[in-house]
Amino acid sequence: MKLRDLSATKQKFFQANQQITIKQKADYFRDGYLIIKDFASSLECLTLKQVIQPYLKQGESEEVIFSTQDQHHCEQQYFLESGNQIRCFYEKNTKQGATIREVNKVGHALHAQDAVFKRWSTSPNIARLAYDLEMKQPAIIQSMYILKQPFVGGEVTCHQDATFLHSSPITVTGFWLALEDASVKNGCLYAIPGGHQSELTQRLVCNGNRQVYMQRLVENEWDIKEAIPLEVKQGTLIVLHGLLPHYSPVNYSAASRHAYAIHAVDLASQFSNDNWLQNPCIERLGYC
Repeated sequence: MKLRDLSATKQKFFQANQQITIKQKADYFRDGYLIIKDFASSLECLTLKQVIQPYLKQGESEEVIFSTQDQHHCEQQYFLESGNQIRCFYEKNTKQGATIREVNKVGHALHAQDAVFKRWSTSPNIARLAYDLEMKQPAIIQSMYILKQPFVGGEVTCHQDATFLHSSPITVTGFWLALEDASVKNGCLYAIPGGHQSELTQRLVCNGNRQVYMQRLVENEWDIKEAIPLEVKQGTLIVLHGLLPHYSPVNYSAASRHAYAIHAVDLASQFSNDNWLQNPCIERLGYC
């Protein structure tokens, strides 16, 4: 299906100077990821960390557990209807002796439903970067605040973002902002350099009856030993190609690893009808 720009008002195209260098662009298309230091200030990071707090305390009626190991959360309406909502998802495990579950992430429409997150997500810096990476009509369709809590922050298994946000051609691009330092100790991202040059291995498909299942496309096993840690400081942005295999391990440390991630697609591509994400909030980039 063709995604429609649902912005409230007609806006004019934003013209901006190139943000990344020719070398950085070449590195991105070679490796499948790009690390941009000091993309956000410490004040911006602190602001986003503060703004998320009320959403963590809003007392959800459903404690839906998010886990990439079994995908059971995908079967629940609470998850399937979160594409244009701000909802909490919880960790599979809890701290010893704890009576409540820790929040795993908040999603999936912070970029549209919260004014502060929207301002950052659709900023000229993000727009300029998307165009620099050759997106013709970039638009954000999903956002997540990821907490990676101390001691219980769950593993995110190795995956490609196009598995969950498929289009023809594949155009999904991730923008992952470190709101806190991310290291091997507290579960930083790991990626396989050049892995985006491989095929899409599987797709999360939602059929007409709103039943969700994982469809295997090719029998391909990634060599996790080839993955390298992407250790970054607060304020660093990591751009991820939609076919890049990446993951993050469990956080066993006493330090949290907060991050804000947005996913954009090119509106020039055909967004698949059977994606799990239905009726997403679309915020077109490059407009002001």
